[in-house]
Amino acid sequence: MTNFLSFQNPEDIKILSEVKAIYTDVDGTLLAPGGSFLRNTSGEVSYELAQKICELQKAGIKIILVSGRNQKVLNELARLFSLDGYISELGTVIAHKTETGYSNEYFLGEFEFKEDEYASPFEQVLKSGLPDKLIQNFSGRLEHSMPYALERSVTQSLWGNIDEDEASDMVKASKLPFELVNNGIIHPKEHGLSLGKDEPIYIYHLVPKGVSKASALLKDMQTRGYSAQEVVSLGDSPADVHMAKVSGSYVVMKNALKQERVSYVLQGVKTPTFKTSLEYVDGWCEFADALLKATTSSL
Repeated sequence: MTNFLSFQNPEDIKILSEVKAIYTDVDGTLLAPGGSFLRNTSGEVSYELAQKICELQKAGIKIILVSGRNQKVLNELARLFSLDGYISELGTVIAHKTETGYSNEYFLGEFEFKEDEYASPFEQVLKSGLPDKLIQNFSGRLEHSMPYALERSVTQSLWGNIDEDEASDMVKASKLPFELVNNGIIHPKEHGLSLGKDEPIYIYHLVPKGVSKASALLKDMQTRGYSAQEVVSLGDSPADVHMAKVSGSYVVMKNALKQERVSYVLQGVKTPTFKTSLEYVDGWCEFADALLKATTSSL
């Protein structure tokens, strides 16, 4: 069992005193259920998140989004929030804020993009037939995550509830240097799946080997010149927990612990880890308050 640190313990939050940058997941972490910015976890109108982001920015703390969402969506979120960058599609696109917008680059690990033959890595993988083979094999239990599956640059985005070991074996057999990654529970308003009433829907991505939120975070930290102690990461999915391997501290959302897989992955984490006492955006604001206390008291 993981021994979590507490935001209510002054000694515990001292660990956050050197933090200069926050790398945060988006859905299930930063935003309210349904992906709203101006709502609290209960769905009531609230500007608390906007206020916390402003307070953090005034304190000189950078905020970088890390998500499975596509580049176009994260670019708009980062622009609207005036954030310092983003890592989209589970680490395959890294972007930095510039005077005119955001500059970005692919991070493709072992995958060789044939740019003379395909418009994007996404198109290259789609035309390999692997996504359709997975959907056919898990008929009724897996489908493209529409509309999120559109306008992507690298990763294939699927949702459903499948035997992940069987799916991973199919990916290996394809000979493509990709892995199937579970990026947590999602609550789509509409879908075409045939699942049991109580079966959760997971969002899956086909990601190049050697690429993850964690490896992209490390690459970005090195580019920006941050040490591990200067970085805290937050998330709600198994893919997010791996960021704890490179950041100096980690925050797991209370709602994340409803997933058995998250609790399992957390068992191997040695990085100081906090657990929010609140869920979703309310928990993020709880974290922001603790971070502001830690960094201002160290001045």
